[in-house]
Formats: sequence, structure tokens, C-alpha cells
Amino acid sequence: MTPKEFIQRQNIFSCNVCPDIIQLQDKEDINVLPLFWQGKGVENIPLVIMGGNPSVVGTPNEPKRGECDFDYYFDYYQNRTESERINKIQARDLGIGYPVNYWTKCYKVAKKLITDMELQRWEDYVLMEAIHCFYNKESYLNSVQRAAVARTCCNKHTRKMLLFLKPKMIVLLGDTPYELLNQLGCLGELNVCKFGRMKIEGEIDGENNTLHIPVLRHRHPNFRGRFYCDDKVYEEFRKFAGFNGGQP
Repeated sequence: MTPKEFIQRQNIFSCNVCPDIIQLQDKEDINVLPLFWQGKGVENIPLVIMGGNPSVVGTPNEPKRGECDFDYYFDYYQNRTESERINKIQARDLGIGYPVNYWTKCYKVAKKLITDMELQRWEDYVLMEAIHCFYNKESYLNSVQRAAVARTCCNKHTRKMLLFLKPKMIVLLGDTPYELLNQLGCLGELNVCKFGRMKIEGEIDGENNTLHIPVLRHRHPNFRGRFYCDDKVYEEFRKFAGFNGGQP
């Protein structure tokens, strides 16, 4: 099964089931389609970097509900390098704030973990969110709402996405994805810059699977202070994951 076939079967393209998200997006006039992942998602990918929720960039080419077909939607996020380039130009022309610094920091985290190889931006790792629908501020949903939406996302989409990708490592970027996954019982207690394993179980393509994926809890790129962990932490996590020079 190809990544495109998998995402098409997931029905995330047409997902619109959470009342809190529907109400929030109506209020904020957000009609961007839910995000699956950003980058070349392939089986046995070295790294998934997971945030809390996607934010709207605001450029005209973002995949909108009722305004694009599945092929455009899939290609836009799967081929993120090209989409990022187009968005950057449009955002500059429109005077829109653009999260290129956030994505560059994600790339640098990936470089610290996938070493001794020429790391391809948006190819050797993907960005994913604990909540796949777009909204711009965590405060738009309270903690109870976020937990409920994340539970729906995990059961409908995230769990199967991770089972499909079979990542060698996961980095949880900021407090929110850690807190949401911990509430779902996928994780144990982890302090910042500490690591463990996340257990994911489920059925995909007719087979039951169980993964124990190495997970590093990381700071958010907007953290006011030292963002990166000590290099020794990345080295120890890479060894813990059985990942040596980009090869599992």
C-alpha cells in the first residue's frame, strides 16, 4: 500500500467530526483541511516530529475544504519542500507571518538525530500533530476539549499513521503533544530532554500490529531559553533507538 493509498483510506481528507473543532473553526473562519503529516511519509521513516496542532499560514494555496481535490491535498503536504517554497514567496508578498523558523529548528533537531548522512529536508523525517485540525492558539481549546479532540484524532488517525510509518524515533515538540499522548495512556512519565518508549497497538491493512517506538520529550521551538538538548542527550537517544548514522 502506497502512502497515498493509505491516506486516502484514512478519510482524514473529509474528517469533520469534533463539535469543538467545528465551532472553533467557524468562529475563527478557518477552512483549511485537516493535516495528515508534512513531508515524504514512507514506511520505516527514521523520525517523526510531533507537535500539538497545526497553525494556519494564510496563503491562498493552502488546501481548503470544498475548494480542492484529494490529489492536490496529498501532494501539497507530501511534497512539503515545494509547498514551503511557494508559501514563503506568497507569505512575503502578502505580508503574512510565516513559520519557516519553526520548520528550520525542526530540521536542525532531525540533523542532531540522523547523523553521518546527508539529511534531506522533509524526506528523512515528517512533522505530525497530536491534533490534526488547524487552529492557531492552544488557548482556543481548554485542556478538557484538547484531550477529547486528541483522543478522537488518535483513535481515528494518529495511531494508524504511526503503524503505517513505523518510525525509528519520535520527538515530542513541546508540552502539549506529551501531555495529550500521556493522557491517552501511550506514554509513561517523561521529563524534558528524557526519553522512553511509546506503545502503539492497532490494526492496519488487515493485520494487528504493536510498536514500541523510542520517544524523546523535547522543548518547543518558541521556548524562551535553551531550545536544544545537550548533544549527549541526542547521542544517547539515538543509541537507545538502535539508530546509528541514519541506518536502523
